[in-house]
Amino acid sequence: MNMKNSLVLLILTVFAAALICGCTTSQPAGSSAASGDFVNVLDITSSNPEWHTSPDGSCYYVSQIDVKNIGGSPAKNVMVRCYLKDESGSTIGSDSRYFEVIDAGDHKAFSVKIDGDCGGKGIYTITAVATHEKQ
Repeated sequence: MNMKNSLVLLILTVFAAALICGCTTSQPAGSSAASGDFVNVLDITSSNPEWHTSPDGSCYYVSQIDVKNIGGSPAKNVMVRCYLKDESGSTIGSDSRYFEVIDAGDHKAFSVKIDGDCGGKGIYTITAVATHEKQ
């Protein structure tokens, strides 16, 4: 085997080992849930959280959230709570958005910025949960 092929094989082996042991920083897409009155009414998706560093040295994660009303009538008083969770399931931080009404067939998209661990180590997810807020 020549030197070039050996180098390519070595690089592929190291990459495969990193993927198998989970040593990469790729982030899985978050999970979502609707509770109470919104089960089977709201469909929530979240993007993979992206790690960022602020000028002051603190760190945060950003995710895009989309809440779609798949029901036949308006969803009223919708509170969407977004949680940044580490690989053990512990909540690191949270953010929330309130929507007075999400009409049937309509959707609301927004970004969340949640403070988190510097270094971007581990696997983080954004979990978005919609609840009905009594008014």
